[in-house]
Amino acid sequence: QLFIRRFFVGAVARIENPGSKIHSMLVLQGSQGGAKSDFCKLLCRNPKWFSDSLQDIENKDSLVLLRNRWIIEPAELERFTRGKSSDGAFKNFLTKTDDEYFERYGREMVDMPRNCVFMGTVNRVDFLKDPTGSRRFHIISDVNDINKPWVEETRDLLWACAVYLYRTEPEPSAEELKMLKSVSEVNALFEADSSWEI
Repeated sequence: QLFIRRFFVGAVARIENPGSKIHSMLVLQGSQGGAKSDFCKLLCRNPKWFSDSLQDIENKDSLVLLRNRWIIEPAELERFTRGKSSDGAFKNFLTKTDDEYFERYGREMVDMPRNCVFMGTVNRVDFLKDPTGSRRFHIISDVNDINKPWVEETRDLLWACAVYLYRTEPEPSAEELKMLKSVSEVNALFEADSSWEI
């Protein structure tokens, strides 16, 4: 519940106050076919607010994509978390509050505060490589058979509750902060063998 709460509040924060600091990404782990990606999509009333096309975090077109979407599901999350370049680049990318790039045919650098949040989905359990950065991932495991009609029916209510929480309790409580500090210990269960490489 804590991870879900922080994700929803963070998503509202990025709309109400673009560029708000968000230090984590919600990750749904479960068997293939469990409708995890569908859940990410269904949270957006307008399908255009969602994208699962993020593949290259250093590509300008990817940064433009962030500007026009609200919820981003990185394609093939394991490629970012287990690849040879995953040690620092991806976790630094996740925690940025704004993106700088030259627009197509533009001559001046554009600085865009982020108004999107990230949600990952994975099938395998051992998808983390860098233990020092694992606290960035708030993992909900064994996610299977998501009730898609229920998500659609209750989506507006979920976001209404998130707006209320953002306006009344925007920051984690002392107890929640204590729980969040133990994330790295829990995430050790999801770490890959250090000898494994892509």
